[in-house]
Amino acid sequence: MVEEYIDGSRVETDDEYGRTPLLTTNQGRIALGTIKQEMYCVTRPCTHGWECPHNRDPNECETMNNNKASKCQSLRSPHKIRTGSVTAHLDTGTPKAALADRVDMTEDTMDIHYDKAGKRERMMRRREYLLEEL
Repeated sequence: MVEEYIDGSRVETDDEYGRTPLLTTNQGRIALGTIKQEMYCVTRPCTHGWECPHNRDPNECETMNNNKASKCQSLRSPHKIRTGSVTAHLDTGTPKAALADRVDMTEDTMDIHYDKAGKRERMMRRREYLLEEL
């Protein structure tokens, strides 16, 4: 998917430091606010044709207006997406040190605030890791 984006709709641009950002618009590097707004839009249940959990008609719901998407009670914030991503990477065996470097956080911060696995899931990770080492 990333290669398709790069080969297709990605706008070739450099930022003010001469770097080539992955996510771009016609104005250059995509702004964090734009990413956040897009996350609000794509995580609304009605965007995917699912039934509204609040019994609203999507044709009449004000939050279907992309500028008001953040008002939807069922969307997922970008922070929850980040948390889910960290947990998923850990569940698939990504070493904490490598992941911490990639997502720009300490392992302690990851353990305390981002890894949402329960005690059993953490035990299974350790078990799988230890079995690989044998």
